[in-house]
Amino acid sequence: DLLKPFARGVSMKLSRGIPWRCTLFRSHRSLMTSESSPKRAKIAALLPTRSLGPLEVSSMGYGAWPLSYDNRPTEEHAISVLHRALDLGVRFIDTADAYCKDETEKHHNERLIRKALSCYHDQAVANKVTVATKGIFLRPQGRWERCATPEHISKAIAGSHEALHGSQRPIALWQIHECVADSNSPECLPMETLLAPVKEAIQDGIIRFVGLSNCNVDQIASARTFLPSGSLLSVQNSYSLLDRSAERDGTLAYCEEHGLTFLPYSPLGGSKNSGGKGLLRDSVKFPHLNRLAQEKGCSPEGLALKYMASKWKCILHIASARSLAHLEDSLHSVNIALCDNEISVLDTEGDVAAS
Repeated sequence: DLLKPFARGVSMKLSRGIPWRCTLFRSHRSLMTSESSPKRAKIAALLPTRSLGPLEVSSMGYGAWPLSYDNRPTEEHAISVLHRALDLGVRFIDTADAYCKDETEKHHNERLIRKALSCYHDQAVANKVTVATKGIFLRPQGRWERCATPEHISKAIAGSHEALHGSQRPIALWQIHECVADSNSPECLPMETLLAPVKEAIQDGIIRFVGLSNCNVDQIASARTFLPSGSLLSVQNSYSLLDRSAERDGTLAYCEEHGLTFLPYSPLGGSKNSGGKGLLRDSVKFPHLNRLAQEKGCSPEGLALKYMASKWKCILHIASARSLAHLEDSLHSVNIALCDNEISVLDTEGDVAAS
């Protein structure tokens, strides 16, 4: 069977200022050595491309952060996951300078991706991969500390430029990792302050395009006004059946209206789906999701991903997984068919109380 259920366990990371991130796996010791079904090779032909602004990327990306955190796989296994993602048609990878264990190994994830791309067997394919990165955090002793000074942002951009490309070509998409969407927070700075060094990096040819993460609609609008026309491409905020705040606060609608790509993190629920409970598989809380998944022969998680991307055309998922099987299951979600009535039915499940 092309589709296998997701593992019931999920591993979570909580970082200061960053919502829970979710990757689907049991143990990398068992999963990373498991063989992929030969039938899964068909996914590569079925994974279409799409536009991310003027960039051509795959219809689903890969979020590489699990390959650099605590309990991460060996470098050899991590590279095998990245290579398999490329085998399956992935042409978009999301990372950050702070995806590492602590500040002493800053840019670990970016360097890993660069190494994996450089040793991939088909360099014509590797050269087509768009890598998006983020910056604004420090990782002293493994903590997450936001540092939004112009000096640090410039340093973060330069560090990522070197780690990803040896400073030989521009960063395709650089994102502010944490804008601080709460306007009442003392850490919420004017977008002009945050983006001044970013705008300079664009002018210097170090960055091509810009994205924002953990932001609100006003901040997105300010960034579009301040940055060179067409340079803001994406927004990366939380969105899932368990957290529909991006629907309620107008972020998704704004992205749809203005042609921005929305990269949802924690698309399977993040901390709300933690502890290995597999909340999306709860047929009492999610009866329609589980019924439709059974009818379509897919996992509830895969169906949830398809539902979000079908409802909001601006969505580009970045599946995070240490497991080859789970990566393939997520990627296969692009081939699930949903009609308008089924989308409307799924609208009634999950975080709908405040809608």
